[in-house]
Amino acid sequence: MKRDLKKDLKIITKATPGPWQARSWSIPTDDQFHVQQRDEEKPKEIATAWQGGRYPDAPEISAEEARNNAIFIAESREGWPEAIRRAMVAEEEVERLRAEIQRHIDLMESSAEVIAGIESGNRDFNMGISAAYRTAAKNLRKVLSEGETYRCIECGKPTENWVEVCGECIEKALREEKPGDF
Repeated sequence: MKRDLKKDLKIITKATPGPWQARSWSIPTDDQFHVQQRDEEKPKEIATAWQGGRYPDAPEISAEEARNNAIFIAESREGWPEAIRRAMVAEEEVERLRAEIQRHIDLMESSAEVIAGIESGNRDFNMGISAAYRTAAKNLRKVLSEGETYRCIECGKPTENWVEVCGECIEKALREEKPGDF
């Protein structure tokens, strides 16, 4: 399930203001590690990271785990909002780039139609250019579909980019001197 990042940010804004810090008591106790506000004259205690077992038959939490839990809680007060904001910016950029790719697909497809309709000049050349534009548009559509793997149309092997025929098949065709097979 995809997280609702705006909702997550709203939850964070309702929490006790930060920054927070992880602290430990000078005398060893089961609640040795705790989280409190930093840089406050009277800091509020936010959370306690217990060690040991809190109740009978509870799994034990080591002192190191309790310490690490307290540090995680304290650091997440500043780190989590930053990570969410960066993720939101990245998602917006992905959407912008997807729209830009779609715009290029549309341009290539309309250009392919125009070029295919040109009656003057070398008709085979025009049709080849038109096919190249359509192939490029098709491959850009692959970029937009998540998880799509590019594959050679001759042998089915994965290719590293949008090229429809892998290098091995091109070399094979050149050795066999069968131009136009692709």
